[in-house]
Amino acid sequence: MSKNTKKEEVVKYILDYIKSNNLLAGDKLPTQAEIVDTLKISRTTIRETVKELEGKKIIKVVNGRGMFVQDPKENHLLSGIELEKKKESMIDVLESRWAIETEIVRNVIHHASDDELKPIKDIVIKLMNRYNNHKQQNDIDKEFHYALYACCRNQVLRELIISLGYLTDELWDFPLGIENPFLETIPLHEKLFEAIYSRDYFRAKHYNDMIFMMMIDEIKAFHQGENFKNEI
Repeated sequence: MSKNTKKEEVVKYILDYIKSNNLLAGDKLPTQAEIVDTLKISRTTIRETVKELEGKKIIKVVNGRGMFVQDPKENHLLSGIELEKKKESMIDVLESRWAIETEIVRNVIHHASDDELKPIKDIVIKLMNRYNNHKQQNDIDKEFHYALYACCRNQVLRELIISLGYLTDELWDFPLGIENPFLETIPLHEKLFEAIYSRDYFRAKHYNDMIFMMMIDEIKAFHQGENFKNEI
């Protein structure tokens, strides 16, 4: 079982525990030691998973006291989209982000100054260095998109895409247990930025569309692969 799969098992256990016991904000959860004993998964994996759930504001860890529910509503969202592996929902998230980012790209091309775009160029260089050296780059990929959002002058678009972070950010966290997801889209980020910097909307839209189409195709291919394995 891969580390990502073990993490999913831990998250599912915690979220199912919240749901089955009808826990509310402030209610106490099993200790990390109890989860280790129940799932027979390493304490390191449990600790990393708990940290991720704390970052998503689902649980809260209080030193010396234990773990507590922070926002039970997030349990429903995550269990519906990531943890129960509803690939169709993941595609819905991608299509929504695609629509919003297309308009963000248009806005950035028309309104962002060259000085505002220069920090994104540095991010692209860092992203491609990681890619060319076969190093994990999902965090830099996320940094690229958020830097693009920051250049958008339309406050509604910017706040809309950021407010959807509880869904869209999952796409940078190895969704559905896929190893190195969306790797083939990385070189297109460089071409997308070049088009944006050149103020060429149609070329930028082309590369942006390609990125999202490739991501959706990868999710679909993974779904079909999982179904095939289940049939064997």
